[in-house]
Amino acid sequence: MEFSSTHLEIKGRPAECLYFLFTGYDLIITDANKLIEDASQFGNDLNDIIHFGNLDGRPCYVGEFAGEIPAGYKTEHLRTTYHVLGAELFAVARHAFHIGYWHKTSKFCGICGASTEIHPKENAKICPVCKHMLFPRISPAVIVAVVRGNKILLARAKKFTRPIYSTLAGFVEMGENLEQCIHREIMEEVGITVKNIRYFGSQPWPFPNSLMIGFTAEHAGGEIELDENEMLEAGWFDKDHLPPGPDKMSIAYRLITWFVENH
Repeated sequence: MEFSSTHLEIKGRPAECLYFLFTGYDLIITDANKLIEDASQFGNDLNDIIHFGNLDGRPCYVGEFAGEIPAGYKTEHLRTTYHVLGAELFAVARHAFHIGYWHKTSKFCGICGASTEIHPKENAKICPVCKHMLFPRISPAVIVAVVRGNKILLARAKKFTRPIYSTLAGFVEMGENLEQCIHREIMEEVGITVKNIRYFGSQPWPFPNSLMIGFTAEHAGGEIELDENEMLEAGWFDKDHLPPGPDKMSIAYRLITWFVENH
């Protein structure tokens, strides 16, 4: 399976297509857990969809559907498409959602208020009046596996919809580099300091437009003091007593796996 991105454009749909149609964070798929290949049942609400790439030579389109889901189709939350469609299609769906969300939220110029258009050469939008350009937004966030001896720091945040524990994460603020963000977020959330920060890897995270940048670090000082506005629990865990953790699709899972394999 090979995916290649293309210049973004709104154009007619050839016969052999794949459609990534969303309603909120839910992807519409067939009852047989397949992508949509024929969108004729979805009516005229799909005129404003974007060609964003090709999968094994087949054009891929993304759009949002607000009508009633036709018979033979269902919705699947973007997170769980990893398990339903597989890792490769999840990666394409993740890319599609990011493009679709940006398209939906950038229809008007933030300077003069005019309707924007797809740029003819750049993967961006342009205001035909004042020529202001809008590129797809990417919000960098750090995520860190903090180790203390043979234990890893895991926390349960209030925002988690399930009772899971994960590594600490937070968005980069203006004027910060990644290391400064790591020190600030960890101090704010659990009240400790870290050292020996090392880059681990990264992952696009389409909820809605993040780039997760993973690191490992070592405990430098302090004891856990929770930010009770954001966190429910936090603690140090050895590899034989890990609490319920994040899904396999996430870089948080990879960080915890790294800890288990190396400690």
